[in-house]
Formats: sequence, structure tokens, C-alpha cells
Amino acid sequence: MNHPIHVAITGLQMMDNPYPGVSVARSLKESPSFSGKIIGLSYDLHCTGNFSPYFDDIFLTPFPWDSETQWLNRIAQIHQKIRLDVIIPTLDSEIALFSKMSLTLEKMGIKTFLPSEMSVKARAKNFLPEWCKTHQIIKTPKTMVVVNKSEIAKIVGTVGYPCLIKGALADAYIAYDIYEASVFFDRIYYGWGLPVIIQECIKGDDVDVVALAGKDSTLIGATAIKKLAITDQGKCAIASIVNDEQLFTLTQKIAHALKWVGPFEVEMVYDGFNKEFYLIEINARFPAWIYLTAKANYNLPEKLVQLAMGENVSPLPPCQSELLFTRTKEDYFFEVNAYSKLAATGELKKGDLLCENL
Repeated sequence: MNHPIHVAITGLQMMDNPYPGVSVARSLKESPSFSGKIIGLSYDLHCTGNFSPYFDDIFLTPFPWDSETQWLNRIAQIHQKIRLDVIIPTLDSEIALFSKMSLTLEKMGIKTFLPSEMSVKARAKNFLPEWCKTHQIIKTPKTMVVVNKSEIAKIVGTVGYPCLIKGALADAYIAYDIYEASVFFDRIYYGWGLPVIIQECIKGDDVDVVALAGKDSTLIGATAIKKLAITDQGKCAIASIVNDEQLFTLTQKIAHALKWVGPFEVEMVYDGFNKEFYLIEINARFPAWIYLTAKANYNLPEKLVQLAMGENVSPLPPCQSELLFTRTKEDYFFEVNAYSKLAATGELKKGDLLCENL
């Protein structure tokens, strides 16, 4: 490239259950080899990442569930104002949409590096039990799909307590009785719609692998963590990097079976009594803790941009850093005119934020 690369990133919410976008931006911003602008694509004025210091420009966009036409029109508008070289969607709800738009974006001069729509659908939570049964790579807990609240008691009786109540796209809660299961069903239904997933809780160590697969589904890199503490939603609060060859082997087999291209996260539980891994879910994007890879000198977002730009990227050995990770909250400060400008125009430039000077 004869010019700096401009990368647009989605998923800028940073509250209790943060989205990955800000961590991806931070990873690129701190990469010595990255030169260019980082543009935030935000679907809400109140996404807290809008006012973080890692973006050079912020643009309000349609919501993840809005139409392909609305997204393409908005991206074209932004592309006219500031050249976009690469777009990295970071929400599960966006991946299939951007995969569908990828050829049109390519004609506009905007690169992506994403799996096919078929691959995205195959790893969906409601299809995962059948996928595991077909491919015989790894076991998965008892998982039932619910579309009617009246079915909860019967299904939970099959799965048992405690159980996970999960949205097909996002959110998960641990229920210890029928009252909690009903409350969490409503919370997910009104937030994300149907179906709702009820899944058996497997006792054991929670482990995650974030990986980046090339065009032939071979892993370019992978980092595994063991969760040492979790939030009330089961999200990672404290974790350590682990080096377990079986984890990486399973992740590679999953990538090949899915014909996966691009970033993904595999969530598993290790049952020490039976000495088996259970697949909990496969997320079609980088996790919110992806900045850990940058701090471990194993910057997977940097590699993703290189792949998207058509560079030849050699596979890395699995990350073997001894770093630990903890999630905390961070406050940002900015002048009121920055908020007003984003609300009025749908756009905000870094010079308008002034958070560095406050």
C-alpha cells in the first residue's frame, strides 16, 4: 500500500458486558506496524466507546438488524468523507450481514476477511448440538431451543438446574430455579427475540480460545485462556493465558469443519473428572478480551488487517505468554460540545473529543 490503512470497527459499547470493538481498536492503535486511522462505526449515541481515545473518527450507523441497503448507503456516505480500506465487524449479529455485503464492499474498495454465511449459520447456538453430533469432534452439553415460555418448566426438567438461559445472538444467565429461568427468558426475549437457548451447566474449568483462520481455514494464530473469575453473566473477569496442545488441536479441527475464515472464539468447559472438553459456543468474532493478545506480543487484530489487505501472513505458534488479564471499568472525559456534535451530525472527529486534554 502506498498510503496509511484506514480501518473501520463496529461494536463500541463498553459497559458491564463490553463489546469487542474498543479492544480491537486499542490493539491496532498500539501496534508498531500499524499506520493509519481507526474509524468507529457506532449504532448508538450512547455507546460509551464513542468517547474513548482509540478512534480518530466516529460515525453513527444503522443498527445491526437493519437492512443491507441501509448499511451499504451509510458506508458509502462515510467512504466518500474518509477512505475506508478495511471493515472489522465485531458483533455476532453483524457477521452474516457483512459476509453477505463483502463482494459489494470489495467493489467499493473496502476489504473484509470473513467466513461465508453458511459457516456463520452452522455455528449458531441453536444449531450447535446437531453440528457436534454430525462432526464428532467435541461433545456439547444438553442444549434445548425454546420458542414458547410455557415450555420452560418441561425443558428445564430435562436439562436440570443450574442451567444457562441464553440468547441466540447474545446474553447468557445462570438460572437456579424456575422463577429465575422465567425472568431470564423474558429478559432475553425482549432484548434479542426468539429463540431462547437452555443449556446444561457442565462443572469444570471455563476455557476460551481466540483464533484467526486463513482462507484455507488453517489457524494463523491462537491464544487460549482459563477463566479464574467470572461475572454474574458468566463473562470473563480474570483469566490467565494457558498453553494446552489439545485446546489448539480441537480449535483447528473446528475451523476446518466449519470452513472458517477470519476471527472466532471457541468457549469450552474442561470436565476434569471425565477428562473431556465440552463445547459451549462458537462466537463469530474476536472476544472483548482480545487486547490481551496485543499485550502478549501476539497481536491478532494486526494480523487480521494484514490478511484483509492481501498480505502473506505466516502461521504463528500458539501464544505461550504467562500474562494474566483482569477486566475493570475506565472513565473517559470529554466536553459537552463533542456529545452535542455527534448527536446533531452523526459524526465526530478526534479533535472534537478533547478527552486527552481534560
